[in-house]
Amino acid sequence: MLVLAAGLNKIGCMNLEQAIQTLQSVLRKEQPSRFSSSWVYAHAPRVYFYIWRNVRTELGDVDWDLVTSKLEKPFQRLWHPRRRCRKSPYRDTHEMRTALGEHWEKRYVFLHAPTEVEWRERDWIAAILARLSQKGNLCAQEELLELLHFMVDHWMERRPELRKWRVHPSDLDHTLKQCVRCYRYTGSFAIYLLITLMKAGRGLPYIRWSSLDATILDSDLRRIDSVVQDPETGELCMAELHAYHV
Repeated sequence: MLVLAAGLNKIGCMNLEQAIQTLQSVLRKEQPSRFSSSWVYAHAPRVYFYIWRNVRTELGDVDWDLVTSKLEKPFQRLWHPRRRCRKSPYRDTHEMRTALGEHWEKRYVFLHAPTEVEWRERDWIAAILARLSQKGNLCAQEELLELLHFMVDHWMERRPELRKWRVHPSDLDHTLKQCVRCYRYTGSFAIYLLITLMKAGRGLPYIRWSSLDATILDSDLRRIDSVVQDPETGELCMAELHAYHV
């Protein structure tokens, strides 16, 4: 308690901007390979106690995401938060709505984000929901995955290198969940996800698709006319090849 009181007394007139500048100065001087809240406590106690007292989320937790998001990008990448004890999976819609606060009404940015303001809003919402998902809140996980699907669908329409993901929906779901689970620092979640999909997509098998209205060779028979259904499994396939699934 004496250490805490002494730390609080040293805060003085510090504001968030000054706290960020001081933290960056300490990071430049110490050059750690990575840092966490305990590192800040040990090397910049005045900054730590300011953040502990003044920078909180809507749920009352210390908002380290807000702090790290204001650091220079090289320092953001060094952030390595202490691994929290994951709770048993639970559902809490109220916690999710409370955490998002005024951001709740701005989830449309996953469908349409034309300016940098919307990009930042999208990344902030993703970070909040990712933290709750990592904590074990299934409602937050499901909400974030649904929003990410909207965003990725839009990307696939515009980026040819991502279109292979359309025919690998289970792989896409797995990759999205993995990105949510592994998201660590408050850099751009969208860029983090985009790079992950581009790299992981290189290993996906390419499936060539053609329109079902196209004719087969030089005949008048269309491909749709040769689609048959397996009476036992209900699976649809092309009668002449039995290889292309619809």
